[in-house]
Amino acid sequence: MAFQFSDLSILVVDDDPSIREITAAVLKKLELNRIDTAANGKDAFDLFVKHNHDLVLTDWQMKPMDGLELIEKIRQDKKSPNQKAPVILSSGYCSHDIVDQIRSAGVNELLIKPYSADDLIKRVVYVLNRPRKFIEITNYFGPDRRRQQAADYNGPERRKEEDGHD
Repeated sequence: MAFQFSDLSILVVDDDPSIREITAAVLKKLELNRIDTAANGKDAFDLFVKHNHDLVLTDWQMKPMDGLELIEKIRQDKKSPNQKAPVILSSGYCSHDIVDQIRSAGVNELLIKPYSADDLIKRVVYVLNRPRKFIEITNYFGPDRRRQQAADYNGPERRKEEDGHD
């Protein structure tokens, strides 16, 4: 079922004012109910608590609170009105280690800078139309990091058997 974008609110967080403005302008094309912006994670979390946004689009590197710290507060803080809110993190950095770190923070999707308006809209639509189940284990709370669920999955030891390891 497709979302009615006119019912949704998005929080855009970036320390660069021009990126915030351009991103908000692109998102206005979706005719969203509300688009709020913030220059850092601290201000963003205050807005998130106040307005309970349906989606958060945040940059990674900001001060005094960066995007990963913001995600941690959204997922863990008792003041968070929606710990399962979808979060898209944008970053100019992309390596396997960085992607692992971002995924481990509880991000739904990663958007690599520079990105086009089309990339941004596609990612927003994807996250909203294909929500992931949330997982809670000892050191992680966030969306399931697997994009697909295997229909014939036989449990946690499946990979050991396939690889011939016991």
